[in-house]
Amino acid sequence: MNTISVIIPTLNEELELPMLFECLKKQTLRPSEIIVVDAGSTDNTAQWAASNGAIVVSGGGLPGVNRNFGASIAKSSWLLFIDADI
Repeated sequence: MNTISVIIPTLNEELELPMLFECLKKQTLRPSEIIVVDAGSTDNTAQWAASNGAIVVSGGGLPGVNRNFGASIAKSSWLLFIDADI
């Protein structure tokens, strides 16, 4: 069976993440891991994500760089790159 890792580059997305996580929970194929690559948020983005089951790592780069970093640590056979504010 295929597994999926969701990779989310973030910067001050504390208000957007709850809705995204709620949507991810409703999917038929739920992610086996959610990786939040945070670019130095000054709000509670990293803390919120970690307390809601995400793997949180520091990125610091532009979104593309952070997506690539998230992909490099993902363990699933499929990768989904998504932004918190969609």
